[in-house]
Amino acid sequence: MLSSAKAIPVTAGQIKTTSENSARKEAEKWWQDHFAEPVDFNTEIGEVRINLSSIKDSLAHGYGQPKLDAITSLAEGFPNAVYLGSMKDFVRDGNVMNHYFAYPIIYNGKRCYVFCRAMQDANTNRLYVHEVFVDNEIKKGNTLQTAASQPHGGIALYRDILSNVLSAAKLGNSSESSDKKSEKVGVNGNKGLTPCATAVLVWIMYRVVHR
Repeated sequence: MLSSAKAIPVTAGQIKTTSENSARKEAEKWWQDHFAEPVDFNTEIGEVRINLSSIKDSLAHGYGQPKLDAITSLAEGFPNAVYLGSMKDFVRDGNVMNHYFAYPIIYNGKRCYVFCRAMQDANTNRLYVHEVFVDNEIKKGNTLQTAASQPHGGIALYRDILSNVLSAAKLGNSSESSDKKSEKVGVNGNKGLTPCATAVLVWIMYRVVHR
């Protein structure tokens, strides 16, 4: 489950604006320096690819320091990711699907979650980083009123997905159930959502899409 997935430490301030480059360009340079070739992962929804275009497009949506530094955790952190669910893209052709993942990091001494979207484009699932959320600051927002108007659902949707998934996990841990027999498997065998959490996520996505 996401709440018990292994978190890797990420040093703050690794990627910054320099006299020569913007922070975004420095993030792209960091990726190129460390990974000359695309990095592929086998997941529940098929192969997911992280490449330079992933980094460029991730930061094109805006960024803060946590998101910049999270770029350095992708290759090591994504194997610990949990698959959260899928939905059709809000703004693109109906054949384009978005697949959501999250994995934990330790950042500035706090457990955080890197929320990612793998967009199914033609035959490739390319990964993008959308946001970094601090664990104890994840609260339910106003998803049903705001998400449908935002590209891909926006931060409100991502926050609500994490809030409900983590809350459902806490409820599941406190009661006896047979969830272990039916848990989904995410990246590298990582346990995914329990049936309870899956039901919550499906309900959120249905309400957003069918407003």
